[in-house]
Parts: sequence; structure tokens; C-alpha cells
Amino acid sequence: MYKSEEIVNSTNLETNLVPQYNKLGINFSGGTDSTLLLYMLNITHPTTKLYVYTGTRKDDGMYNIPYTKNVLAALDLSNIEKHIVATWENRKHGRSERARFRDKLVNDFAIEAWVSGFTLNPQIDLGPGRDKRRDAGLSKIKKNEKTGQLEYRPFANLNKKAIAERYNMLNLRNSLLPLTISCEAMVPPRPCGNCYNCHEKFWGFGEY
Repeated sequence: MYKSEEIVNSTNLETNLVPQYNKLGINFSGGTDSTLLLYMLNITHPTTKLYVYTGTRKDDGMYNIPYTKNVLAALDLSNIEKHIVATWENRKHGRSERARFRDKLVNDFAIEAWVSGFTLNPQIDLGPGRDKRRDAGLSKIKKNEKTGQLEYRPFANLNKKAIAERYNMLNLRNSLLPLTISCEAMVPPRPCGNCYNCHEKFWGFGEY
């Protein structure tokens, strides 16, 4: 739906960092970064079976799920083998359980490696809520010390403005971007325009 010959033949996409595995697990929230990641992986890894993992939370009404479904329906990717949704009670519950859950997916589906859409924080202060893990120094390849499995982070050196440039380059700005959500508000309206994620998206894209 979104592809052109120029895009398909691109060799400068960051997801070329990821080797050509048979099965990849993809962290997919429905936000701008993971949506772009999924789109680009389909270009660079057309024969790889993709196992798309989405975490959602009861305390915010699992609001991201309709966005993930809309993105996946719009992309209509033939190599998505399965969309797996894990429902957590809250953020703390998700952080404590998601590693074990991903290890279970590896065992259940023989997933060979993971890919995540981590990006750099802006260098400027956008207010409270900054995830310091996304400051400078994030490795593009992380090894799970327990399992030895690799997690690839092809966007580790890109901030939101660079992500916006790739949406423009791939002609996704008016089609795919409006289907994404990056807000962290616990209750509607979303986007709220007040949380860190909204500030970051506006800083990068000039819109929420």
C-alpha cells in the first residue's frame, strides 16, 4: 500500500543492521518509532517471519491496542506471523514481567532475535518524564546475559527529528503517522499535549 520501487530498493535503511533471521520478535507499541521500525523491517527482511509483541495496561484502559490494530491493518504485511498482546495491570507489573514473557515467546515460537525501536532523547529539556535510558550511549545491539539472545536497536542513534525525516523520506508522513499514538496520558483526551512523549513528538514532528 505504501511502497514504491524507490523505497523497496533502498539500501540505506537502519534496519539493514539486523541479520537475515528466519524469525524475529518485534516490540511494537503503536507509537511512531516502533511503527517505522515494523515498516522498514518489512522492506529489508521481506522473507523473515515477524512475531509482533505489544504490551498494554489495564490502568490506562489498554488504549494503544486500537492504534496497533489500525497500523497493522494499514500496512497489511504478509510476513507477520503473529501479533501477540500481553496485558499488564500497570507499568510496574509490565516492567517486572515482560522479560519473562518475552523469554516464553522465544521458547514457544523459536524466535531467533528481537528488534526494538529505542531512540535517543532530545538534547534539550522537554520537562518531567524523561527516560534516561534513552540518553546518549545506548548500544545498537544488546545481549541477553541469561539467554545469550541478541536484541537489535537500529534507531539507537536517532532522535525524534531524525525519525520524522525518515517518515518524510519514505512518504509516510500523511498516511502512516496519523495512525500512531505516543501519548502517556492515563485518561482521554489523547494526545494530551502535556506528557513527555507528546512534547517529544511535537519537538520532532511539529504535531502530536
